[in-house]
Amino acid sequence: MNILIVKTSSMGDVVHALPVLNDIQAHYPDAQIDWLVETPFHQITKLHPAIRTVIPMSWRKWRKNLRAPATRNAIRSLIVTLRAAQYDRVIDLQGLVKSAVWAKLARGKTLHGFDARSAREPLARLAYTHAHAVSPNLLAIERSRLLCAAALGYALPLTRSFGIVAPPMQAADWSLSAPYWACIHGSSDDARLWPQADWVQLAQAGQTLGLAVVLIWGSDAERERSVQLQISMHALGIAAHVPPFLTIAQTAQVLSASQAVVGLDTGFTHLAGALGKPCISLHRTHDPARTGVQGDGRCIALGGTGQSPTYAAVAAAFESLFAT
Repeated sequence: MNILIVKTSSMGDVVHALPVLNDIQAHYPDAQIDWLVETPFHQITKLHPAIRTVIPMSWRKWRKNLRAPATRNAIRSLIVTLRAAQYDRVIDLQGLVKSAVWAKLARGKTLHGFDARSAREPLARLAYTHAHAVSPNLLAIERSRLLCAAALGYALPLTRSFGIVAPPMQAADWSLSAPYWACIHGSSDDARLWPQADWVQLAQAGQTLGLAVVLIWGSDAERERSVQLQISMHALGIAAHVPPFLTIAQTAQVLSASQAVVGLDTGFTHLAGALGKPCISLHRTHDPARTGVQGDGRCIALGGTGQSPTYAAVAAAFESLFAT
């Protein structure tokens, strides 16, 4: 069976869709699975051994200049790629009009997605040959799993696993030999940020446990904040490290080698959970009951919509990860 999964963005959403791959493999061990995804996140899907081909796209970039010849050529090339394979099932896990359009362009015998009451954008349903009802109140992970089960005709497995493994460290990769925890403090949404003074205080707690801290960053603004935190931490004698720019695959390596991860409700924190790391996610703008970090290890979600986690709650949760 040839299957195309359409889940293009965002980073956390792509991570949440990964368990469908293990579900599919459990029922169709010989299935050939391709995945259409935004280029910045293609390394995430490559972490799963079930993927045959990752098909990258750059719609976020293309839509800013649709009339440019380079954009038109890139779109035509993607359409040719989507039409080159014959798929038995095309499954749109995104539930948006844009994802439904791209799914429709693929050469599939049947096209599956959420019905009008289940999709994030009800009009997306018009593109599908088969629309399935899946409660919008469920965790995003379970919605994807249920849709794939309906599309492929199997009962949802009782167990769930992300099934991804970070690539092995290479000599040229950045690494740290001392035990450390990873701090994911940055977000493109300032409303999600946690006070820098609290991060410094948490690093002090980690220091008492014999742990250095690695300050993860993915943009210039986040790197600047990492350096500011490092300066504050070094002033207190805390071993704090700011890595160079890391690809998603390299960041996965750093997260995988950590003792624990504490992070905002962002893609890298969700990736850490998927890698099976003990993980604490800090929520200020979304309900963790629907978007909280999930994983094969221990995951603790704190805060919620309009509710910033207190330092005391985060510190207690952090220490509990290392309690014997």
